[in-house]
Amino acid sequence: HIGAVAHNSRLSAAEQASLSGMCSREDEPLRIAGNLCQLCSLGLLCSSLRRCPGARSALGLSVNSQILLAAALTARSSCCCCHGWPADAAVVAASAVELLTVMLVWMVALQVISQQRAIAAASGPLLLRQFASALLAVPSAGLAALACREFTPAELLRSFGVYLESLALLPQLFLYSAQTEDSEAAASSSRLLSVLRPRYLLALLAYRACHGAHSLMELRRLFGGSPHSAPIGIALPDSLEAAAGCLQTLLLLDFCRVYYRADRRVRAAAAASHRSCA
Repeated sequence: HIGAVAHNSRLSAAEQASLSGMCSREDEPLRIAGNLCQLCSLGLLCSSLRRCPGARSALGLSVNSQILLAAALTARSSCCCCHGWPADAAVVAASAVELLTVMLVWMVALQVISQQRAIAAASGPLLLRQFASALLAVPSAGLAALACREFTPAELLRSFGVYLESLALLPQLFLYSAQTEDSEAAASSSRLLSVLRPRYLLALLAYRACHGAHSLMELRRLFGGSPHSAPIGIALPDSLEAAAGCLQTLLLLDFCRVYYRADRRVRAAAAASHRSCA
């Protein structure tokens, strides 16, 4: 990393201008659209939780996953406060959407925690298998320290947020895999479907599609064959962040597969119950 910074400081004026062109905001609408889709998905999830506050549907959500996502989005958006508000209107709009997303994701996390505590107080301790969050937070922090554009607090927080967000869905998948193996698989699947609706998944998929297109445009600027392309020490963080985005997309697709299996299980249980009543 130190060598990459030193190499960057020795770049010519033309190369510095080329690298600054890579940070142009022509693809800012994609990032804003992606953040709006993520904000919409969190709004749908918060609405589902508020619609049935006394139900056991909150047991279908992993507290660790919600906290990791909230921490990741907070770290990713904190660079706005460290750098100050830029003058560009598109960047200001994107930063405002990110801050609204942070507020909403913490509302969802606190709501899940409060509902699960209320259920535990009413019916005893919850025997839910939880994923160790440190297994995801520590490697993300290490990777952010080793591969970041600049060794500054703002850039470290942003990189940590990007890497942690790509892994935040793992506790959710772990919880669902544990639930689908027990004897109450149909009831667990019903709780899953009651709190997570198809439009929530569609909003998440749209979010990943927009950010995937944004990453492709960034990589195209980095490796587009320009004579002033970025050195490998500068291009490496962007490549790793693009790989983290691909991993997050793959985990989301696996999550959609689990959701589809739960939907089929609930439909099969409903059909069997209907036949027995007939």
